[in-house]
Amino acid sequence: MPAQTCDPPLTTVAQPLGDMTALMVDLLLRRIEDGDDDVESRVCDTLLVRRACA
Repeated sequence: MPAQTCDPPLTTVAQPLGDMTALMVDLLLRRIEDGDDDVESRVCDTLLVRRACA
């Protein structure tokens, strides 16, 4: 259930799924092409969506 339809309203974190997917595909393709098995991590910007406070 989307947070905007909840009562009371919920504060949520919007995650950029498109950006996250593009980063993961890039990492996967590099791993396949280079045979690199090093662990890499990336951080995507997120947005805090404030709906209500407790």
